[in-house]
Amino acid sequence: MKKFMILVLSLFSFVLLGDQVTAEKTSHVQSDEFKKLLKTEEHISNELLLTFKKAPSQEELNSLRNKFPITKVENIGLPKLYNITLEKGTSLVHTAEDLSKVSNIERAEPNFEFKTSYISKEPLFKNQWYLSKLNADRAWDQTRGENHVVVAVLDGGVQINHPDIKGKIVKPYNAVTKKTTFPPDDHATHVAGIIGASFNQTGIAGIAPNIKIMPVNVFEGEMANTADIIRGIIYATDSGADLINFSMGGYGENYPLKSAVNYARSKGVILIAAAGNDDTDERTYPATYPGVLSISSSDKADEISWFTNYGDYIDFAAPGEQIYSTVSNSKYMYMDGTSMAAPVVSGTAALMLSKNPLLSENDLRDLLIKSSTDLGDKGWDLYYGYGRINIDKAVIDTPAAIDKLTVPSTFFMKGNNYSAISFIPYNKAKVSAYVVDSKGKMVKSFVANKQGAGTKLSYNWDGKDSKGYYVAAGNYRVVVKTVAGGKSFSKVSSIKVTDQIPFVLNTESSSLSFSPKLKSQPIKFNLSKQAKLTASVYNSKGQVIETLFTNRMWAPGNHYFYWSGKKNGETPYGDGTYVLKLTAQDSYNRIIKKNVNVTIDTKAPVVRVESPSVYNGTGYTTSSFNNNERGTLTAKILDSKGNAIKVLTYNKAYNAGPHIINWDGTDQQNVPAANGDYQLNLEFTDLAGNKVITNGSPIKVER
Repeated sequence: MKKFMILVLSLFSFVLLGDQVTAEKTSHVQSDEFKKLLKTEEHISNELLLTFKKAPSQEELNSLRNKFPITKVENIGLPKLYNITLEKGTSLVHTAEDLSKVSNIERAEPNFEFKTSYISKEPLFKNQWYLSKLNADRAWDQTRGENHVVVAVLDGGVQINHPDIKGKIVKPYNAVTKKTTFPPDDHATHVAGIIGASFNQTGIAGIAPNIKIMPVNVFEGEMANTADIIRGIIYATDSGADLINFSMGGYGENYPLKSAVNYARSKGVILIAAAGNDDTDERTYPATYPGVLSISSSDKADEISWFTNYGDYIDFAAPGEQIYSTVSNSKYMYMDGTSMAAPVVSGTAALMLSKNPLLSENDLRDLLIKSSTDLGDKGWDLYYGYGRINIDKAVIDTPAAIDKLTVPSTFFMKGNNYSAISFIPYNKAKVSAYVVDSKGKMVKSFVANKQGAGTKLSYNWDGKDSKGYYVAAGNYRVVVKTVAGGKSFSKVSSIKVTDQIPFVLNTESSSLSFSPKLKSQPIKFNLSKQAKLTASVYNSKGQVIETLFTNRMWAPGNHYFYWSGKKNGETPYGDGTYVLKLTAQDSYNRIIKKNVNVTIDTKAPVVRVESPSVYNGTGYTTSSFNNNERGTLTAKILDSKGNAIKVLTYNKAYNAGPHIINWDGTDQQNVPAANGDYQLNLEFTDLAGNKVITNGSPIKVER
């Protein structure tokens, strides 16, 4: 385990009188303890970490440099955190006291150093017993990790060209030199190999062999300081790490470090840390910080390791003895320590995040609690926490971000069938599902930002796009996207569309009549699939008198357009028969033509009517009428004041010719009409909409 020598307790703030520090035990450092720590613990003798209440301006920083023996001021990743370098020989205690009196400075703390503290043995090349113990092979049936998952190894320098590690490194960083290179280190390389050594028929098997490793060096030789570790945390977080492994720790709570840890947590990064190797229940950091998973060590017999730390901050145990992994110089070695146990859990978490990248810190913790093997006292205890990690069960219990995505590889689109699409989204995520074409353009959306319930969602795609057009034959992709807690994950499945829709164009009628003086004529038609349509009107001589539109795109389905029957939209064309020709062309350049005969009729129909002069109240009085063309008739009986007392027929169709119509002498309520004069009123409308109203001669009712 990498161990930083910080024994300062919790969120201490220097309010010093002379050489003394007074504060609460849980959040401040007692003066005598602080003096002892400065004598016994490694720290940089001329540096302090400053935590400001508000992010300082450049003027404030310049003022500090003028008032104090400061040679360098450097921001270390967060707006309120700065590392200052003092002139050699400056008293840290007195300077911290004076700095604490500056109104905008909340804390001034030493920049403690770190050192390695792990147990190693002679190298061997076999016997990764812990993988069998934790059923890793069964977990690999679920996933071997995904390369979108990135685990940051915040440690010494990883040998990035080790045969088991090369090819999986992303964004390496040296927080000490602020460069991308660093010397290889046995400890860091060992940790990286446990997490993600490749399956390449060389060396060992990493727990998550397909994930990526982000090596972040924070050590200079055997030592590291708080500022560099903070810088490393900020770098890993901002560079896209999903998880940070800390195989390091120390015994003093450090506020700036806690701030960096909280920053990483706020960005959704999972943090896992070694508990320590000193067989003590004293709290270690960063393992004790809220949200950080603290890992103790167990052996082959599932006994707690003799060296492991324990206490109320332990979350889980994992194998930490006789752990075989990669080391520098392209070699392999057994090592012991909670430094080895922590990456076992980090590798497990990487597999879980591979299966479901949307897992939050709490989600992952809860799943590990559920899946771990309970050892020691029943339930949580000081040694095993919630239990010893079980890789297989942890991965199986992890719900997939998108599970059982079912999409047919080929859709034979016929115009009357569907392609069934289904999937199960993570119940804590919002889900969207859609189809994109070969260029990635969305063509059809099924659902957008719907809250998942952990149950199957099913949709039927008929091959139409969002505008109602059938898509062209070709390759498409069904995309399912889930979003939760600021994280997103998408799954894609290809579908090949084969167009088998017959190309059909039909018109509602083959002949129509209308009067341009009254209205425009709707032309109704139906397309079986998307097509370009051209509509032109021809006269009786076969000449084009008007083109309504050319190559206008229409979706499949029922449609209509209007013809005004007027030249330039103003003067009606003469009465007669015209031909409206429709030409449709689909995406395969197949052509269909349809003709509609349109009669323009601007003349009113002629209707003559004859009625008897007297009705004696018995039987029917029969009137006759003659119309010169087909149309519809509404017939009424009017009284002497012109009021309709009865409707004899309403919009009834009649062909041209003579007809009769009867009245039984009653009103609309079938009550006999009183004696007096009445009249038959006929309203006749021809097929073109022309209308005529004709009245018969008076009919006298005499009972």
